[in-house]
Amino acid sequence: MHRVFRSRDEVHAYYQRRGRQVKLVGVPGTPTTTHAEGEVTIPALIVEAVTGQTYWDYVEENIFRRCGMTGAGFFTRPRWLTDPHLAHPYMTVAGGGHVDAVRHLDQGSPYPYILGKNPGAAPEDGAGG
Repeated sequence: MHRVFRSRDEVHAYYQRRGRQVKLVGVPGTPTTTHAEGEVTIPALIVEAVTGQTYWDYVEENIFRRCGMTGAGFFTRPRWLTDPHLAHPYMTVAGGGHVDAVRHLDQGSPYPYILGKNPGAAPEDGAGG
């Protein structure tokens, strides 16, 4: 979440490349203490290979719409900034204040486990997002 993505295609290419580069860090199916990113990226790549759709389109059509979530989706940053109906992620910053993460990409989390990261940097996030 340190990188600011400019398009859905850029996010997709980034996570596809990362998913193909992951290394096994534990035994599949057992709890691990290391977050390897692949545990969510690889299943998303499988969904794409089987369905011929992007992970985002598949989830929107087969999960959100089936649940009646007609306003839910994966949106690009320009739409996030201009559509007043879309919720924004807010984050705690140093000093304890809160900011709209989409509008403050220059700020990051003060928490050690996500230090410096900003959830607004990749609105069209990978499967784990």
